[in-house]
Amino acid sequence: MRKKTQNACAAEVKPNIFSAQAVFSLFLLMISLAVCLTPRIHGQSGASDDAKESANSLKLWGTPGEVRLVPADPSVKVRVSINVVAENKGKENLLLLRRTPSSNSEEIVSLANPAASIWRQEEPMIAKANYDAATVKLRKTLDQQEPPEDEIITLGPGDSIGWNVVVQLDIPKAGNPANWDTIRKACPCAVKLDLDLWPLILEPSGDRTDPGFGRKLTKRWHKKGVLVFATKQTDPIEIKLPEK
Repeated sequence: MRKKTQNACAAEVKPNIFSAQAVFSLFLLMISLAVCLTPRIHGQSGASDDAKESANSLKLWGTPGEVRLVPADPSVKVRVSINVVAENKGKENLLLLRRTPSSNSEEIVSLANPAASIWRQEEPMIAKANYDAATVKLRKTLDQQEPPEDEIITLGPGDSIGWNVVVQLDIPKAGNPANWDTIRKACPCAVKLDLDLWPLILEPSGDRTDPGFGRKLTKRWHKKGVLVFATKQTDPIEIKLPEK
């Protein structure tokens, strides 16, 4: 009986030893994964930062063009034409894509407090093949030792370029804290646009935090200027919202 009892105790202790070994092995695996992944995480953060830095000297401001209502329900749709000016405020040349940028998002603010957002909308991402014919052709055209003049414009210090950017603001009529009536009461107001100066489709990674293609061209073209490969928000641009 005593021998059987000792065997029973041994049988009970064995799983505990196995469990401790499993926990220790798991601990070592987690440390290994952390070591492997840490450089990648830091690299992604740096990629995002250097893209933003490329646009530090670029000032985006503008004036409103046509503002009109588009019949819709249950929201108020306002079609706004903005005359945007991109101005080089730095001391180096800036290199920009020679095309009108699209707006990734729009924000309405009160002129009394332009730092606080009243309403914001994100534009839906349009599904597009990363390697469709037009994208591959543009990448190939850009992938040169010198900036191709047909696709890249050089802004010298103090130079500027203008674009006409059209956006549609889809504002709720009611049932939302940021609805048409509350926005109207906060006026005079302004709109800010997040302009996509380097379309995501140009990056084979498909990741804004890892703009490898833009970074490669920046290093290659650095003697010609600083390539802007980022999204940048405009200064507040005053608009007059029409009556419903």
